Amino acid sequence: MISFWETCMGFTRFTRGECASWVQTWATVAAIMGSVYAVNRAHRLESERQEREAAKSYDKFVVNLAHLVRMAYLQASEIDNEEANRHQTLGTMPNTHPARPQLLAHAKTRCLTWLSANEMLAAALSKFEMARVDRRELLTPFLTADQFTRLIQRHLEKASDPAFDWSIHGQELLPIAIAYKPKLFEGLQVLRKFLEERGAEDIPR
Repeated sequence: MISFWETCMGFTRFTRGECASWVQTWATVAAIMGSVYAVNRAHRLESERQEREAAKSYDKFVVNLAHLVRMAYLQASEIDNEEANRHQTLGTMPNTHPARPQLLAHAKTRCLTWLSANEMLAAALSKFEMARVDRRELLTPFLTADQFTRLIQRHLEKASDPAFDWSIHGQELLPIAIAYKPKLFEGLQVLRKFLEERGAEDIPR
């Protein structure tokens, strides 16, 4: 009886030369298959890495957008709160009240502060890469913030003019802030939810 080691991998019909050639052929096939597997695995791992990096980059992009929308919301909220209080105080204050000039002067000072902050926000929005936005729910918050900053900018510039009379024309900022404040908050909530669902980091609160 012929032992296994005296055969060609269990086959007895091959000569030693044929057996060597057969073994070499299968070894070559195995090597090729191993190389193909290694290349495919490396390609898959690289693709997965690139997808993770792209996802992180996009998350960071949306986080930056959320920060800008939050800044616009805080600006609208601040104008809403302060202007509402000022209007209420002026409405019950006689024109001859000694504190009235001081209150109007404070309003102009705050206007200059808002103008400076709004200019920086508008500049940041103008440089934002909106070409990367591929979802309508992300585009709407940006457009809302952009519209608010453009509109409020015109009124802040007019109100910061030394000739501007706050006692007569100081009613224009409040309606804008009131109109955009809930829209900006809604947009911010949409961005937060989007980022939370993706497990993003540094989400503005």
